[in-house]
Amino acid sequence: KEESVTPAPETTCPDGSSCSATSTCCPTATGGYGCCPTVDATCCSDHEHCCPKEYPVCDVSQGLCKKASTDMFGITMLTKEESVTPAPETTCPDGSSCSATSTCCPTATGGYGCCPTVDATCCSDHEHCCPKEYPVCDVSQGLCKKASTDMFGITML
Repeated sequence: KEESVTPAPETTCPDGSSCSATSTCCPTATGGYGCCPTVDATCCSDHEHCCPKEYPVCDVSQGLCKKASTDMFGITMLTKEESVTPAPETTCPDGSSCSATSTCCPTATGGYGCCPTVDATCCSDHEHCCPKEYPVCDVSQGLCKKASTDMFGITML
């Protein structure tokens, strides 16, 4: 089994995509979301830029972020980055996750690992698993079988 992944802190955008926890989700012109590379940013009306909270006013015509709309000067607007649309995942009971094409199985250390097939049988040795087509774990022989009475099977995953 592969080790499951504990996700890095992130912000989930309204469309389900995500940005790092140090970013702000901002709408894009295409209806999705992008990530402004700073926390509590102002999303600009051009749907391409954003401004940090210290310079919260977007002056799109000048391409500047200003402290107030009456200011003559400011800083260059920040360009949004692409947000990440997560691959479908399965959340394991301990909070870790596996891909949607795998199964969470308990490990000998008390955590969870990812069996690389959907609807797998987790074996009692806490190290192996068997695909749903061969759901019986024969730990002593290291085989996955279709039925416990079968003589042959496939090697455990």
